[in-house]
Amino acid sequence: MKTMVLLLVGLCCGCTGASKAPVSEPAGGEVEVEAKQEPVPTLLQIEGVAEVDTQKNGDTPVGATVAGIKGEVNVLNLETWEGLRGEVSVPISSFNTGLELRDERIQDVFFNREAWPDVVLKFAAPAGFSRPLVVGDAQALTVPAEISVGGGEGAVTLELDVALEEDGRYSVTTRTPAVLSIQGLGLSDALAQLVTLCGHESVRDEVRVDIRATVTN
Repeated sequence: MKTMVLLLVGLCCGCTGASKAPVSEPAGGEVEVEAKQEPVPTLLQIEGVAEVDTQKNGDTPVGATVAGIKGEVNVLNLETWEGLRGEVSVPISSFNTGLELRDERIQDVFFNREAWPDVVLKFAAPAGFSRPLVVGDAQALTVPAEISVGGGEGAVTLELDVALEEDGRYSVTTRTPAVLSIQGLGLSDALAQLVTLCGHESVRDEVRVDIRATVTN
């Protein structure tokens, strides 16, 4: 009977002979919290071409091809492009309308390529796609961007379609042309000089840009 009483007392007091290991704390009494590792972004390379369209003298179309688009894109998730952020540059010297004299005037007078040899586009779309991208499935992506060109700056929204190819590359095309305003970029004076030099009646303020690019890992 005495043995039974002692056993019950031991159980109630938590002293059955097995003791719990003490919880150690670092010096100073502060509990150490393991640092959360930040995700490592994946670096992607982008190369492409742009088609630029505007109008002169009312309704006469003027188009140009701009090759040599190059840049880098970082994503936190390769399947969804979450955390998308990047920068591309476009050499003004590649602006090609098919007429050498006109190209020289546009590059030198309007873009002032000696001072600003590249168009620079910085962009970010942190949310990425609505679902993981798979082969054969194109998804829409809206990308706000900041553009620097010829000493002027402005904002533009890129409405893109992105498709994953079987070889692992990504095809990127504009779903609708990106629209730029020459006045909005602060280049009205440069345009006026170009119009006077070329003897045009006018050149439309609105410029539409289509982009075709390939992104590789």
